[in-house]
Amino acid sequence: LPFCDPACEPGRDFVIGGEINPADSHTDIPAIKSLTPSNRLAFLYDATAMSVLYRAEYDAIHSGKYGPPVARSVFDVYTGGGKLIYYKEQCGAADIVPKFSLHFYPRDMADLPAERQEYKFDNHDFDFDSQHKQVGKACWATAPLPDYPIARVRTGQRIRGEAERLWVVEFPGNILGYTAAYAAIMSSGYREPAARGSFDVYLSENRMVYIKEQCSAADREAKFYLHLVPQYAANLPDDRQQPGFNQLDFWFAEMGAVLDDDCVAIAPLPDYPIDNIRTGQFSGSNQLWRAESTGERLKHLAASEAIAVYSSREPAARSEWNVYIGGANRLVYLKESCATADAAAKFYLHIIPQDIADLPAKQQETGFENRDFRFTDWGAMLEGQCAATVPLPDYDIAHIRTGQHIPGQGQLWQADFRPGQ
Repeated sequence: LPFCDPACEPGRDFVIGGEINPADSHTDIPAIKSLTPSNRLAFLYDATAMSVLYRAEYDAIHSGKYGPPVARSVFDVYTGGGKLIYYKEQCGAADIVPKFSLHFYPRDMADLPAERQEYKFDNHDFDFDSQHKQVGKACWATAPLPDYPIARVRTGQRIRGEAERLWVVEFPGNILGYTAAYAAIMSSGYREPAARGSFDVYLSENRMVYIKEQCSAADREAKFYLHLVPQYAANLPDDRQQPGFNQLDFWFAEMGAVLDDDCVAIAPLPDYPIDNIRTGQFSGSNQLWRAESTGERLKHLAASEAIAVYSSREPAARSEWNVYIGGANRLVYLKESCATADAAAKFYLHIIPQDIADLPAKQQETGFENRDFRFTDWGAMLEGQCAATVPLPDYDIAHIRTGQHIPGQGQLWQADFRPGQ
């Protein structure tokens, strides 16, 4: 009756007569076959379909999709897709019985539920049986991350009724962001560095991500310099007009993290078009390494990322261009079979805030912020496809109206939508 492929275990990976094996009661049943002999309905859980789903997640862990663990102990703890992943290669019954403790310490205590304020952490403890998955001897469980900024995570396992924990790890909340950026870059087949030096420097979601594998303490001690020449000089602060570039130097201790033996640093970029980037490290008066990238290369890399990430997703609005809400608070415009004429017309982008007071003073009368742009400011054409990633304001947005128009000839297309709907 039951059937099983090599990735599952007979006797536990199936359902008969509408009863789910308790060991698998946490799962979503992807396929149910209904049988009606003698007018009686029976259900058979399709173990093959479930094992395929589990195998895909198992392979993602092993392929580096989630990067290196953020913590190692009895279970290795990974992060990805808005969740923590607890993984053990050789898993036994003793590993799945103890309860998992999971405590989130927020950066802002106001983010805690009222009933947790006195404890100063959010309690997300869970039972392994309610969350776990298994392929062969390997097992893992997942737990969602909260949507507020996290200062610190403390997690482990304990036996009910006993105060002592079997194991416990702590890690800073900011390492989750470094791990996600590292994993997105290292597991993708399409990314190329924007510049190469002692660190490889990548562009991802309007951030420069510095990665060095097998890094040393000396790699982390020297200061990083990051000099940006904007496409339009008016975007420079007054005190940077004379040198002609913006200076965003930083220390690794401020902007970086060590993931296993690899170093990752992330430097956010400003929300204006860039003509040139120069970066590297120096110690005293000695320059240790130097790398450079042009604005055109950055736009091509941003376009490549947008096409790879968003082409298969559902857009926020469909028209001549598909428009997506992207990461890092950006709007993504994609068009397949794109010709030069499609990118030539000016784009208009009108942002209506939830609170009119968030608008610049000069635009409060109109009720929207005007962020019109040209494709050459933010976009690039790659093998017949066009992509542009445009920054959005930091305030809460009620409505977005965007499209293209040609002065004197009228509107070519328009899209109206509310973010999140």
